Amino acid sequence: MENKTLSYLFQEPRLLDWLTVAGNLGFVLKDRLTGAELEKRIDYYLRHMEMLAYRDVYPRRLSGGQRQRVAMARALAYPSRLLLMDEPFKSLDLGLKFELINRFLQLWTSEPRTVLLVTHDPKEALLLADEIYVLSEKPAQIKGYHQISVPRPQRQLADLALLQLEQTIIRELIDQ
Repeated sequence: MENKTLSYLFQEPRLLDWLTVAGNLGFVLKDRLTGAELEKRIDYYLRHMEMLAYRDVYPRRLSGGQRQRVAMARALAYPSRLLLMDEPFKSLDLGLKFELINRFLQLWTSEPRTVLLVTHDPKEALLLADEIYVLSEKPAQIKGYHQISVPRPQRQLADLALLQLEQTIIRELIDQ
C-alpha cells in the first residue's frame, strides 16, 4: 500500500451524507485498495471505533459522537505519513472524549505516523503530544514550548509531573 502524504481529522466530522459509513471510508481508500483488501481495512477501523454495526447506515442517522468515530476511522484508515487533527475531540462529552483518545492511541501505536494536533485543551495535549507549543493570540507567537518525557500510553493525568506541566501551560494561556 502506497503512503500518501497526509490525512485530516477536523473538529466536525465532514462525512458525505449520500454515502454509508462504509462508503465514507471506502471513498478515501478506493484509489489505494480494491475488493477484499478494501473491505478488510474498512471493517478493521470500524471495529476499532465500535462502529462496525453501523457499516451500512447513512451519517444523518448517527449521533454526533458516532459521526466523529467514523471520521476518526476514515482519517486513520487512510495511509498517510502525516495526520492533521484540528480539535477532533472538541464537541464530545468528557467520557466519549477520553474513550476516543484511548482508541486513537491504540491505533496510533499499531500504525505510527507523525500527528499535528491543534487543541485548546491542555489535557488532550498532555495525553497525546510529545512536544507542546503554546501559541499567543493573533498574530500567533510561541509563548511556551514543552517536551513530555512520560511515554505514551502510560501517561496518567494524575501524574504529578503532568499536573505541574498542565498548570504551567494554563498560566501561559492566561498570560495573553
